[in-house]
Amino acid sequence: MENIMPVLWVIVAIVLLLFMTVKMKVHSMIALLLIAIFVAFMEGMDSVSLVKTITKGAGSTLGGVGLIIVLGAALGQLMTDCGASKKIADTIVAHCGARTLRWGVMFVGIIFGISMFFEVGYCQGS
Repeated sequence: MENIMPVLWVIVAIVLLLFMTVKMKVHSMIALLLIAIFVAFMEGMDSVSLVKTITKGAGSTLGGVGLIIVLGAALGQLMTDCGASKKIADTIVAHCGARTLRWGVMFVGIIFGISMFFEVGYCQGS
């Protein structure tokens, strides 16, 4: 029975996470943190280990991703300031009719998202 309890807590956690985000409209990061704390306590983790684990996990994630997000935002602002993003978006949307405008807007998002992530990720990795 003790081997099944972690699986049971994960299933309960998924259901609670979905309930909190969909029905209660709790922000997903807050809900995820609360559910992680819930599962840790249910599995018997003490509060000191829990704080150390959360600090280590959040720190390593933000340390690796934070710079990419900041540089991507800076590159996006530069594209907006020089007018490149407006020109690209206007050109793509102009070629879309009313029926396919949704796909055109999605395509604009893909172009900007992939290009900025690639530029920033490549520059940071070099």
